[in-house]
Order: sequence, then structure tokens, then C-alpha cells
Amino acid sequence: MTKAATSVERRRLEPEGFAVQPNFRTSAIYLLLIFCGIYFFELSSFPLSTDEELAALRTDPSVWVAQGRWGAYLLEMFLLQQPTMPFVAPALFGLGCVASYLIVIKLVRPDAEFLTANDYFLFPIFCAFPTWFFLSEFYSNIGSIGVALAACTLSVWLTLGHRRPATPVVFGAIVCGAFAISIYQSFILGIPVMGAGIILARTWRNNEPINRQDLVLLVTLIIGASIAYAAGNFVFKFFIPAQNAYFDGILQIGEFFANPVVIIGRTLDTVGGVYGFNQRTYQGMLWA
Repeated sequence: MTKAATSVERRRLEPEGFAVQPNFRTSAIYLLLIFCGIYFFELSSFPLSTDEELAALRTDPSVWVAQGRWGAYLLEMFLLQQPTMPFVAPALFGLGCVASYLIVIKLVRPDAEFLTANDYFLFPIFCAFPTWFFLSEFYSNIGSIGVALAACTLSVWLTLGHRRPATPVVFGAIVCGAFAISIYQSFILGIPVMGAGIILARTWRNNEPINRQDLVLLVTLIIGASIAYAAGNFVFKFFIPAQNAYFDGILQIGEFFANPVVIIGRTLDTVGGVYGFNQRTYQGMLWA
């Protein structure tokens, strides 16, 4: 094997990595400015709902453990000890959005040295989806959601950003994924959606078949993160027993089987309102 061929083979086996070029640092600033424009109200005012008032007076964050959100418990215990600090929570969410978006761009276009106009136009969809706007009303949630989004994206990068990820890298991806889920359980769906989207975007951009190894790695990440989350949930609830009547009453299997038609109908009506931008569903927020 020639020296040139050896060099090419070595580069092929090396991880792609994530180097932050100077242009990307500038792009991060521009993305933050876009975020500030979108969330100007949340960053320039400090409205307090009942949940925020309760969180401001809360001295025991074990309520998160009762909800299965042990990651949120760790954040409030060691990082965001006062989640209702003015402007801090939405700013942390913004940093998480920007970091996640840049990682996604590098996963789709590993050779990218700067963001294109399309990248900037798509960023508002990434960071201002209506779900985020709903969550931004709750200071006790939105800051930790930014951390969870970054952890979710990092888990996908560790999985798909390396050609042949070593076992420690896969383990790190599983830990990051489990941590994201433990902050907000909806990320158990966010991880596969983000991973599948990146795989499809790569396939379309490179005009090549779907990489089966990527699919296997993504499935491994989802299963591993789910198991790790469940294990962490068991451990935290064992050592920190807590009850939450509201959360315990969310899943009512008996009520579903008693009135399946009514519940399914209301669910479909809500889904139609969300994706149809129904004014009643959004309570006038998008129409103000």
C-alpha cells in the first residue's frame, strides 16, 4: 500500500470531529441575535405565572423525581438552584438552541465552514416551533430544556458524527441521551426524529443509499438511552421517595378504556388544532 493510500485510509477511519471554525463563532453570534429577536418578550420581561411563584419558593426539587425527571432534579439541585431568575432561563435555552443547531449543521455538512442564507432562514423553525413557545412561558422548565436539547444533539453527534465510534463514545452518547430524556421525557422521541432527519439529509445531500450502520447505531442509542433513563429513574425514586398527585393522575388507563371514543376524538381534535394553527388551540398567542 502506498503512502498516499495509507494516509487516505487513516483519514477514513478517523472520527469526523467537530471543530469550531472562526466563521462558526461569528455565525453563533448571529444566531443568538436572531433568537433574541424571536424571544424578545421573554428576554425583556419577567411575567410570573402560578408555577413560577411556586418554583421561586420551592426549597426541595424532589418534585422532579416524582415526575420521572431526575435530570431536572440534578440541574435544579446543582446548577439552576433558582430557576425563576429573571432572563436567565430563556437565555440558557437560547444557548442550547444555538449550540444544537450548529452541531446539526456540521452533522449534515461536515465540510461546512460557514452558514448559508438558508441556514439562517431555517433557524427560526428550529428554535421557535410552537412547542418551544409554550414551554417558554414556564421559567422552571425552559432553562433545563435548553440543556436537554444540547444533550440530545450531543448524543446524536457522538453516534452519527464518527465513522466507527468506539465503545466509550457509544456509552457517552447513551448517557447524554438518557440525561436529555430525564430532563424532559419527550426527548425519547426527539432523539430518533433528529437522528433520522440527519440520516435522510445526508442521504439526499450525498445522493447515496442510506447507511445501514447509521441506522443500527441510532437504534442502539435509542434503546440504550431508554434503558439508562429507566435505570436512573428507578435509582432516584428508590433513594428520593416523592409523590405528585397531579403527575400520577396524568396516565389513566382505566378512564381510556371506559371512554375510548371520547378520548381519541379529543386527542385528534387537539392534534388538528396544533398542526392546523387553530386560533382556539393557541389561545391567540400566534395571532396577537
